[in-house]
Amino acid sequence: MKHLVLHCQTKPPIKVPLRKVSQCSKCFLGFSTPALLRGHSVEAHTLPKNETCEICDKVFENKIQFLYHMHRTHVALELPYKCQLCGFMCSLYTDFTKHIVEVSITY
Repeated sequence: MKHLVLHCQTKPPIKVPLRKVSQCSKCFLGFSTPALLRGHSVEAHTLPKNETCEICDKVFENKIQFLYHMHRTHVALELPYKCQLCGFMCSLYTDFTKHIVEVSITY
């Protein structure tokens, strides 16, 4: 214990960047504020599993993880259907036809 007290008295305090303080302990993403970290924790790690990738059948805890997976894993070549009005891309024809119906109502 004496060593610890002496160490604390002789060493200057360590400056830790805020992004390190606001880093998720589960996925190690850094956040600029503790509030953003709390929001991420709830969204990314506590909500029930409900998102499934229809390309590879992988299940995700939430939409954030699903979207990250889609962005990182599946390239544009796996998304052959593209909407000419808004640029929406998908891998399944059924999703594309649903999108076209929704877009035709909007435009």
